[in-house]
Amino acid sequence: MKTIKLLEGRECLRIKAIAGDFPYSLTSKLTGERYRRFASNGLAFVADVRDKFCNDFDLGNVYSIELGVSEGTGTNADGEAVDQLSLNGHTTILQELNMAKTEVLLKSFTLENIIASKITDPDEIIALHTK
Repeated sequence: MKTIKLLEGRECLRIKAIAGDFPYSLTSKLTGERYRRFASNGLAFVADVRDKFCNDFDLGNVYSIELGVSEGTGTNADGEAVDQLSLNGHTTILQELNMAKTEVLLKSFTLENIIASKITDPDEIIALHTK
């Protein structure tokens, strides 16, 4: 069964980059490309080196990470079944800040504010709320 695990804020600082990048196997559709490994709570996941996640991670810009968790489908060094993680996506700090600003702006568009401003042109209303 696959579930979703969301890491946010300081939890993302606990993600460990495992040194090196590795070639995909010769039987993979991605032969010739490379991937990096990361770990969360002792479980590894991979990201293609071309994935924006790798660059954002290296720059310290990752705010949230969504991981797919496939329960008991991986194996550890002792051959025991463990959960397997897959990178579903991530957001950056800048994306989160911009979304927070947008949400505040959108919530400020109440009917009372629009009526009180006595402005009917939508562009003027937007300009008023972005000052």
